[in-house]
Amino acid sequence: MDSFIGRDEELATLNRYFRQHRLITLFGPAGAGKTRAATEFATSAAQMFPDGVHLIELSKITDPDLVAQAVALTVRAADRLDNTVSDSLPQVLHDKNALLILDNCEHLVDTCSELVDTLLHHCPQIRILTTSRETLRLPGEKVFSIGPLAVEDAMQLFTDRALNAAPALTLHDGNREFVKSICDRLDRLPLAIELGARLVRLFPLDYIVDRLNNRFDLLTSGARSADAKHHSLYAAIDWSYSLLNDNEQVLLRRLSVLPGGFDVELATAVSADLELPVIELISSLESKSLLATAPDASGLPRFRQWESVRAYAHERLIEFGELPDAVEHLVSALTAIAAPLTECFTPSRKLVDRLLAEQDNLQKAVDHLRGRNDGREPLLAGALARCRTSQGVVAKVHELLEASLRVKNAPPPHRVVALNEATWSAAWQGNRKRALELGQQSAEVAKQVNLLLRCQALTGLAYAYQELEDYQNALIRFAECLDLIRLVGDPQSIALCGHNLAWSSILADDLDTGEETLAEILPLYESIPELSKRASLWHTAGALYLRRGDYSNARRYFTTGLTKADPTSVQTPYLIEGSGLVGLRTGRVEHGLRLLGAAERLRRANDAMCDVNWAKYVEAELAAFRSRMPSFDVDHHLDQGRRLSDAHTVVDLAVRQRPPSEAPQITLGSITEREQQVATLVAHGKTNVEIARQLRISERTVESHLDHVRTKLSLRSRAHVAAWVTQQLSAAR
Repeated sequence: MDSFIGRDEELATLNRYFRQHRLITLFGPAGAGKTRAATEFATSAAQMFPDGVHLIELSKITDPDLVAQAVALTVRAADRLDNTVSDSLPQVLHDKNALLILDNCEHLVDTCSELVDTLLHHCPQIRILTTSRETLRLPGEKVFSIGPLAVEDAMQLFTDRALNAAPALTLHDGNREFVKSICDRLDRLPLAIELGARLVRLFPLDYIVDRLNNRFDLLTSGARSADAKHHSLYAAIDWSYSLLNDNEQVLLRRLSVLPGGFDVELATAVSADLELPVIELISSLESKSLLATAPDASGLPRFRQWESVRAYAHERLIEFGELPDAVEHLVSALTAIAAPLTECFTPSRKLVDRLLAEQDNLQKAVDHLRGRNDGREPLLAGALARCRTSQGVVAKVHELLEASLRVKNAPPPHRVVALNEATWSAAWQGNRKRALELGQQSAEVAKQVNLLLRCQALTGLAYAYQELEDYQNALIRFAECLDLIRLVGDPQSIALCGHNLAWSSILADDLDTGEETLAEILPLYESIPELSKRASLWHTAGALYLRRGDYSNARRYFTTGLTKADPTSVQTPYLIEGSGLVGLRTGRVEHGLRLLGAAERLRRANDAMCDVNWAKYVEAELAAFRSRMPSFDVDHHLDQGRRLSDAHTVVDLAVRQRPPSEAPQITLGSITEREQQVATLVAHGKTNVEIARQLRISERTVESHLDHVRTKLSLRSRAHVAAWVTQQLSAAR
């Protein structure tokens, strides 16, 4: 009676499957719209079946003996049956080319399986479509899962049903996000969306969003013509729950403390006080549409409860008094998972991926521990903070960590993890004084624990000094960290710690220390599998040689990073900016400016943070160029770069060698005639005294002209001035 929205792809797939299979089970969770999809398919596919399409509704049948009778009545064959229905029904349908739809089989799955198997064996032209929250597990059964609607289809369904309930409702860009939020929170399942849409007659959209935590009080009053189990969301899920055995019910309840999903290990942990066959039960719950599955970062299976199923199961968990045990098991399991953070200088990719997979569960555990003075809270808060910041999310992280640091008598390793994360968080948020306080506390407490954790703390403290532009103290802490990490002998840790020291050396203008450190660690970086970390080092090496005025090596390292790293990496804008600055320094001006504009666009598109010190350096270089070339339209070429949104295109532009013929070039004409004379004489090896005597000016005036030349051309030393003049004279010849 109402419009059918979405599922175009699913219907097309069903049509294709029925050309190859005789039995298809439309399989999915409560409220996925299996029945509606099946009837829509029946309407569109009727011409494929000369002897008709027959819908057998089983939801109200509780006696297994009546299933075959319901089929017979639907196909109008009851009066032609001689013996028992199940024996003679295959004879009646033997030569029929028809489609039977057995709707809602889950509570009669064994009986349905027997009947379907019999009909398929004795009726060669029959096709059968079943809808069920549990598969029949028959040979030749094609299981077709039907789950959430596509985002746009879900929003369209909500809008359509909302306007039916409240025609005066106005939907616009301002409340579109509320609609999307409602649909997402309801797993984009049609039944829940339709029930939610009816509420707009009474409540504004933001009110509905805020109260979806109590969804079972809200989502009631389904259509009068619907089955009883579809009158409310609670009834739909309660129907599935009632079909489970005791072990399935108890595991479903325990899993409700895992909002971030779970693997077999975590599912086993939250039911550790019970002797349950967890793998068998997970398989059974998944086969009954109460769990969804998807592989984790390592390719292993990971599961989650539909949000509404989890809300239902959590209510039952509380009702059965099992919540304290389940959450305690969760906290213990996550503490074990996060424990390696207290035993490493930098976590492995495998550990980071595992923590990222568990971040919503970590939030659940931290929320549970808040205010309980539990020594595990700082470790779990630190692990959660690392997850959030690795994704560029800094908001509220510092408050989370500060709260965990109020726990008294936490084990020193747990406290150091939280202190260290809080140090970085405070620095990133611009609270440099607090970052230094936290870093000093972390370094002091870390003296009581292992060497690797002490190196973690020293690194955080050094970074806090660096943010305060106290580069000498930063260098001291980074150097101390490197000396300690050499005792461990792990090449990757030495490489990462040395990289920190090299970068800080550049900021402190101690380029000799930076170059020596890079020479030591560049070979070690080959052992680091993560290209993003290696790209960061290539950027540091490029930046050092850029500061030295060695543009050939600077370009080489920036280009190496761009050609080897993923173009979508957070390091890519840094490498592109480095290449752009090389362009400005070597006369490839337009090219360089376009790269700077493109890097700005890429960083903004990814909402990525930029290293403050590098950003200042880039801004200073650009400002210096503007002052040297006041009449050049810098912004025009920056804007050209900002129009480039594809990272691969920008990387290609950066690594491509352009001929040095782009105008305007930074040539001898970029400085005054007198400055040219002074620079040329420097290139000829003259001292300042000799230049003053030859040009009949004072030695102080010579020094002043040389300062102007170095400033205008961004050259660091007398030797660089001589090299640049020689290059210009050679190009002129």
